[in-house]
Amino acid sequence: MGRNEVDDEIDALNNISPEAKIAIKRKKLELHYALLERGIEKAQKHGRLIQPDDINEAAYELDVSKPIITKDIIKEALEDGQDYLKNYFSLNSAWDCAMLISTLLEIGEDSNSLVIKRTRELLLSKKILTGDGLELWGHPDNNIPNIFDISFAVIALIKLGSSRDSEIIKNAIEFIKCSRDGYGGWQAIPGREGIDVGATSWAIIALLTCGLSESDDYITKGINWLKDNQRDDGGWGAHYKDSPIKKSYITRTYDAVMALLAAHEASESENIMKAKKWLIEQHKLLSGNSKTNTWVWGWDGYKTEDIVENDIENTVLAVLTLLKLNFNADSDLIMSGINTILVKRNEECLWVNNAPRAVLCLNEFNKSYLTIHA
Repeated sequence: MGRNEVDDEIDALNNISPEAKIAIKRKKLELHYALLERGIEKAQKHGRLIQPDDINEAAYELDVSKPIITKDIIKEALEDGQDYLKNYFSLNSAWDCAMLISTLLEIGEDSNSLVIKRTRELLLSKKILTGDGLELWGHPDNNIPNIFDISFAVIALIKLGSSRDSEIIKNAIEFIKCSRDGYGGWQAIPGREGIDVGATSWAIIALLTCGLSESDDYITKGINWLKDNQRDDGGWGAHYKDSPIKKSYITRTYDAVMALLAAHEASESENIMKAKKWLIEQHKLLSGNSKTNTWVWGWDGYKTEDIVENDIENTVLAVLTLLKLNFNADSDLIMSGINTILVKRNEECLWVNNAPRAVLCLNEFNKSYLTIHA
């Protein structure tokens, strides 16, 4: 079978799922690589001199081997990540403090540990006194509360379960409720901007975390706003669906999907399936550098053809979201994404400000992977 025949046979398959398309793309590369190997063997039989570098270059260009990722590799990465978060992660904002608390608790840190206690105190110290006399979280330069900071702080404090913070949590939750826009969503800075997909998503998650029912008006209207403003491509932008910037982002799609899942949206619902399809379509096969000599998957919030290098934040959030949507952890797509995150661990000092979510992603992968290979 020649190369064109292989192409024709594969391209003749129509109406298949995104997952199947990924498998076909890999099979296509494998068949082409097999043809290349046979060509090399035939050339050698006829006495043509094949230089080792020629073979290595060809193998590099069509390397389709799945990354070798073992339980021990993930365990080591998680241990390194936990050590980095506890000893080196910079706590410059309320978001940093809240994410550190939530992430450490998620991976099994004792809520009474020294690092948790210390981070809680720092989080509380980052409250600002608003113009209305409330102590909340926001930008310290102008004393303006921010729904992102408030929501993440509330989620972290609720997870800690300390009765000492009950009044603080109560005031923050009331502020979130009072800040809802008439359309059902939330602005990042109440009264200052348009409804924000991320702010709406995390306000919903904060309210659910504090115990509001999924049928509560604050939740149902917020979820409906998110659904109504999902873009036609399946992703979410920063604001309204019909805003001037017609672009979906990995980050905002992650936010919205997390809110939908928190409200127990069915995994097979139309909104979830559209989001999953869009996330899968954002990948791009990127040739690895000379050190890794493998293919890696990179995501970006722009058109696939515009991606020139892997973006670690978007890769982390894309893989994490797909894992939350029960995408097969043993698939080439997820394995390649995890491999990219592991490689970036060495290049970027444990992902720097992306460390909490990278650790959450690896932890989610570890749970799924262990289930498959139990």
